[in-house]
Parts: sequence; structure tokens; C-alpha cells
Amino acid sequence: RDADRAPGDFAPPLQPYEEVREFFYARHDHMATLDERAEQLYETVTRGAPAGAADAATLLARLRLRLQEQHGVTVRETAADRTSDQALRSYDAASRTISLATDMDPAQQAFQLGVQLAFLETGPLIDAFTTPDASTTSQARSLARLGFANHFAGALVLPNRRFQDAA
Repeated sequence: RDADRAPGDFAPPLQPYEEVREFFYARHDHMATLDERAEQLYETVTRGAPAGAADAATLLARLRLRLQEQHGVTVRETAADRTSDQALRSYDAASRTISLATDMDPAQQAFQLGVQLAFLETGPLIDAFTTPDASTTSQARSLARLGFANHFAGALVLPNRRFQDAA
């Protein structure tokens, strides 16, 4: 019972962002399947790199190569105009081009490419997590898809197993 409400009062339905936040909170932001897939991709793209974790610039270059070779996607940088609503990353499926804002450092750009790779390489898995049964609105499902892709990208840029081993 919510202490701000009298018994019998009903709480209003959750807003889409609240619904998604509660979903991730209930799972303690732990998505084992996505973590494992991201770590497998990290190992694949950094294979042959010098010993130890790849630096951000190396990872960025390898993610660009992965996008080009596996998906036929070209990455281009665009001047950022923070006075507008310009996105840090935008994907044009028709031209198979990703545009990245130039004012991001290599780690931020690698994260953004990781988000796109999540959609391209684990799209069906993400879609399976975001069925109409799992969320009450299409807006919540869209937000959840982005949340899953962001989670994947985070695990790709900073693989949990490597982090735990280093710690």
C-alpha cells in the first residue's frame, strides 16, 4: 500500500517510461542472454588485438569493420549541432548508413555503434523480450527495445566478465 494513498484508492497506470524503468529495476539491470551475446561479439571483434582489453579507438575501428563486413553498413561522421534535436546516432536502413555525431569520443562512438549492432545482430531476441504481453503500450515496447539495445552496447564496450576478472 502506498503511504500517500488512502486504502481503496487506485494508482494511475504507469507511464511508458515508468513501466520500462520498473521492468529493468525488477531484474537489477541483469540481462544474462544479452550480456553473453555482447561478450561473444566483443571477443569476436577484438580477436587478434594486442593482449588485454582493446582500447576505445581499437574497438571503434573493429566495430566499424564488423558493420561493413557483416551488414554492409557504412559509418559516417556528421557535424553535431546541439542547438537542434540531432541524434548522436541515426541509421538510414535504405542507404545502410549510420551517421555519428563528431563531438563524441571514441568510447561514446563505440557505444553508439554497439546499439546499432544490438538491433542488427540480436533484433529477434530483443523483439522476443518486447512482446505486447510484456508491455502495455507500443511506446513502452519501443522504449524497452532501446533499453535492451543500450544494455547490449554497454556490455559490448565494457564486458562484464573482463571487468570482473580485472577487479
